[in-house]
Formats: sequence, C-alpha cells, structure tokens
Amino acid sequence: MEHKANYEINDGRVIFSIKSGLYSLDIIQAAAYAFMDRAHALLDGDPQGMILVLLIPKVSDEDLDKLALEFNDELNNYAFFIRQSQRNKEIKEAIIKTALFSITDKDQLKNVGK
Repeated sequence: MEHKANYEINDGRVIFSIKSGLYSLDIIQAAAYAFMDRAHALLDGDPQGMILVLLIPKVSDEDLDKLALEFNDELNNYAFFIRQSQRNKEIKEAIIKTALFSITDKDQLKNVGK
C-alpha cells in the first residue's frame, strides 16, 4: 500500500480520504461524475466529517497515480467553479432581471393605447 497526500493506492485502486470541510459532497460527486468514463467511483463516509472515495479503473493498465492526481485536479476545478458561481450570483441575477424587465417593458409598450 502506497500512501500519498489525501489518497493511497492499494490493490489496483485509488482510495481518497477527503475532509468535508475542504470539499463539499457536491464537489466530490461532480468530480466523480467527471471520471465515469475512466473509473467506477464509490463514495462512503460522513458528509459532515470524512468522505471516502474509491476509484476502480475501468482499464486494468490505468496509471493510478495519474488517475489520482487528475481526480484531485477535478476537485479543485469544481471547487473553484462553485466558489466563482456563488461570488457572481448577484451579478447574474441582476443581468437576468434587467433582461426580463426590458422584455416585459417592450411588451407593455406595444399594448399601450390598445
């Protein structure tokens, strides 16, 4: 068994131990989904504590270190995406409201005097 940062390689599988304070369950599930074509992802643990992710490659000659590092990349990718989406939420809402308001105003103007 070889242990690295937040994962270990054992018996042809990659096992992650992820603190829920570092990545939410949504982020972990999104990263696992992104790997569906390359590996089976089994999730277990406590969403409020430690979450375990078992990656079982679909191809027997998969480079497990590379698989693990790329899974970590996906965790960071989705964490950044969600954080940016939350930061931009108010801006997105304002743009949508403005767009909808302008459409509604145009429709109302067409009906004025009818």
